[in-house]
Amino acid sequence: MKKYFIIISSVVLLFSCKDDDNDILLNQVGEWDITGINQVFRNDSLISSTNSSFSLKLNSDETGLLFQGTSGEKSIEWDIMNSGTQINIIEFSISQLTGNLEPRFKILDITIDEKNSQRWERDSPWSDFFDPSITGRNVEKWELSRK
Repeated sequence: MKKYFIIISSVVLLFSCKDDDNDILLNQVGEWDITGINQVFRNDSLISSTNSSFSLKLNSDETGLLFQGTSGEKSIEWDIMNSGTQINIIEFSISQLTGNLEPRFKILDITIDEKNSQRWERDSPWSDFFDPSITGRNVEKWELSRK
């Protein structure tokens, strides 16, 4: 009898467990209006700040479209990483050097993850190649609102 109980319990547990990755993706899938802020800091001083607005469509098959004003529509692929704390956006564009379609990767931290509101951020530190005493960082923030 114990043997049957263990087998039945195992089967119930196997089929009752949900796929956490699919649950994580549900918040991102859909169409979004985005306000983007790009800031460049040099030695902790803000040297430039640029705002932009664009739209993003994320499909459940981890493909999508990026709509950026005059740049038009770009195909993307995307996935969730690190237990839902980061999103990887892969944008495809034609290389100026080779003329080939090449991927460009952008990994953003998901700092707000709600069904109708998201915030994604990236903070990229750098140092000057010729003068390592010159340091800085590029900060990118996306505020997303579901359409």
